[in-house]
Amino acid sequence: MLDVGVIDRTAIEQAITQFCEMGETDWQAANLVPRERFSIVSEKDALTAMMGTGKEN
Repeated sequence: MLDVGVIDRTAIEQAITQFCEMGETDWQAANLVPRERFSIVSEKDALTAMMGTGKEN
């Protein structure tokens, strides 16, 4: 789980680096990501937003 505003290449590379540094083990973050930080959208709406097709504003 990444607690970032936007999941971009930098965020992914940082997560991979952190994972490799920690080693392969069961772990849990010291601080949980607050539930209100999760966006609640359907798969269809998320794909529409990413692809820029479908629903028009």
